[in-house]
Amino acid sequence: MRPRTSLIILKMIKAGLKDFRIIPHLFDAWFSFCRNYARIRRERDGGKETLMIGLIEHMGDIVAAEPLSRYARNAHPNATIGWATRKPYQEVVENFNAVDRPTIVSCMTEWLLLWSMQTTDVIWDLHISERPCLKCGISFRKVGNPGKITYKTYYDHGNLLAVNCLNADLPLIADAPQITPDSAAVQAVNSLDLPKQIIVIHCKSNEDSRDWNVDKWKVLIAWITSHTEFVVCEIGSKACVVQNSACGTLDLCGSLSIMETAEVIRRAALFIGIDSGPAHLANATGTPGIILLGRYQGFQAYTPYSGGYGDGSLADLIRGDGPAANIPVEPVIAQVANRLRSGRHGKTDGRAYSHLGSIETDRASR
Repeated sequence: MRPRTSLIILKMIKAGLKDFRIIPHLFDAWFSFCRNYARIRRERDGGKETLMIGLIEHMGDIVAAEPLSRYARNAHPNATIGWATRKPYQEVVENFNAVDRPTIVSCMTEWLLLWSMQTTDVIWDLHISERPCLKCGISFRKVGNPGKITYKTYYDHGNLLAVNCLNADLPLIADAPQITPDSAAVQAVNSLDLPKQIIVIHCKSNEDSRDWNVDKWKVLIAWITSHTEFVVCEIGSKACVVQNSACGTLDLCGSLSIMETAEVIRRAALFIGIDSGPAHLANATGTPGIILLGRYQGFQAYTPYSGGYGDGSLADLIRGDGPAANIPVEPVIAQVANRLRSGRHGKTDGRAYSHLGSIETDRASR
């Protein structure tokens, strides 16, 4: 059941009367909706079936949902498939081979308007019920099975892909996400002249409760640079542990687009990170990983990933007792050593990890 347009407009009026400061945003959302609606209707009038997937943010959530675009293509082979997203994530959706074009929306409120107007023949809304617009607070409560999933219960229903399926009342699928960075991203990363043997780390999520301790990151990096020939590359918006690209490290923070980040991760022998968007990029590019997961909100043990990161074949999920910051350094070092020794996918060679020492000996030295 989709929202009623009159209800969304009424909520917009009430929100504007309650807080005059958001009125410019509401006007922007309305005019953006009108432009998108007119364009989509022109495409629909061409007689070809149209299907729209709606998941406007965040990067990790969108990457995790990529298999649904391929499911849509298989279920509707002749349809024009769109994906509604916000501008910061446009390049992610443009990389999805099964999506014909993204529809850029300003916010959740605009997406609710598009959904309420049944803009395309088929619409799959992947948002959790009552997901509010971050700018004006407008939301829609779903009914039926999708309405039973809330922010307090969603990880009780499986990984993010499973939750996305349930939110749209679709059959469960279990594919891994797939991303192949485009030629522009490849050329941009080529120009960086990166070392051949790199380990990529990502240390900072958009929620502090998911992060590992900075001092522990520094111990881990010191171990990698002293026991292996790998260069540790930190990615993200701002460096947390790599400072001034010290010996054996490289600061790439704030200098890469999303697809360039994906390409750097794709070239790495190993990705080490916390639960965040780049971890989903690593899963989607097939890079072996080590992910640090603690208790998150009310979820004691949760798994965000499908595919190799979910079943353990491609990644080790190291879980802590309490928040991720509580995870000790020793098991992380042990898993790094194991992953490097395995040399999966031909991403490493013997020289790069020939200096790996005994974990027990290293522990005794600290």
